[in-house]
Parts: sequence; C-alpha cells; structure tokens
Amino acid sequence: MITKIIWQTHEKPYEELEPFQKNVINTWKNLNPSWFHIYLSAEERHKYIKGYDEELYESYILCSGINQADIWRLIMIYTYGGFYADMDSICTMPLDEVVNENYNDEDMICSSPGFQADDEWINNSNFAAVRNSTILKLIIDKVILECKKIIDSENLDLFKNDGLIVWSNFCNTTIENKNDICFQDSYFSHSKDYKENFDIGGCIVMYNKEEISYEELSKLNNWIIY
Repeated sequence: MITKIIWQTHEKPYEELEPFQKNVINTWKNLNPSWFHIYLSAEERHKYIKGYDEELYESYILCSGINQADIWRLIMIYTYGGFYADMDSICTMPLDEVVNENYNDEDMICSSPGFQADDEWINNSNFAAVRNSTILKLIIDKVILECKKIIDSENLDLFKNDGLIVWSNFCNTTIENKNDICFQDSYFSHSKDYKENFDIGGCIVMYNKEEISYEELSKLNNWIIY
C-alpha cells in the first residue's frame, strides 16, 4: 500500500514562502487531513541524500537545484513511500479517493504517458510509490550510474543540465514497467502558472464526489487562506 505521506520541497524554508505558495501547499493538506504532510527546504534535503548514499551525495551537491529536487524525491518516496507533489501543482481531489477507488496495490501511481509531457514520456511532477518500490530502485540505481559516468568524464557542467540526470531515467524506466503502474491524472493540476500565482477563486476541486470551488470549500471549512 501507499504510505499516507505527502512530500513537497522548495529552495526556501517554509517561513519564507510567498502567500500563494502556502495556499498551494494547503490544497494538499486541507483535502487530505488524514495524511501526514512534509515540506523540506533545499538545505534540509541534504542530509537525506547523504544518508542514503555518500557517492550519490558527492554528485548531488554539484547538481542544479532542479536536479537536486529530482534526486531527492526519488530517495524520499523510495525510503518512506507516499505521494510526491511539485510546488507548482495543486491537489484537486482527496488522495483517499484515488487510492481506494483506482489503486490495486501497484508499485507506483503516475500520470499517464504523454500527459503534460512530450510523446509517450511520463511527467515526474506528481507520483506515488510503495515503500522500497522496485521501479524507483531501478531508477535510483540508473541515476547513481549516470552520476558516476559524469564524474569520470570530468564534464561536471552536465550536472547543471536540468532533467538530464533524472527525468530521462524516470520516463524510460516507468514506461518499461507500465504494467506495475496505476496511471492517474485527475487528482492534481500541474501548471507553470502556479510558479507565480494561485487563483483560489478559479480553482475547482472534487470534494464528496461533487465539484466545488476551492475558495468556497475553504470558507465552509474555515481553512486558512493566505
């Protein structure tokens, strides 16, 4: 089963996030009150990578912020299980409904091939996996091997090439193992617009099987709006 944890990260500590970013986070917390939510800053991420693999950590500290976040999400979901959600993604329905109605103990939950991605690739902005996921272990091992090749080549600029290290390995490996994946696209909305703004009034979510604006739902439940 999927561990009931939601993982999110950003470069800044939570206290320094913009109000709209805290509202984005709260879509995940408010729609999933029985789930444990964990947010970590870039500085807080380091110890988890170092604790997983010292050699990987040596490459990790040379990576761009995006590649670091990509590596971190793999390690956290593999080690603890749960859902990962990008900070430019909002939750649009309770995760319990996703798990209870659509999930049949597959190794992972991912967006469909081609959904918000080129061709048949799979977006790694939002996904979930069981603890010690077989598929995530395959991806992590490939990433470690990729990092070793970069170190050996001494072309360290490749660590700054966003997406090169993780995304291609994530896409290829998930597609190769698609029979062990539950494909789900409806529980989140992922948009570059959420990097700069989150219009609560225009956000529609599914709650108790009915569509309702997130703003109205927040008022009904006395949820905090920043």
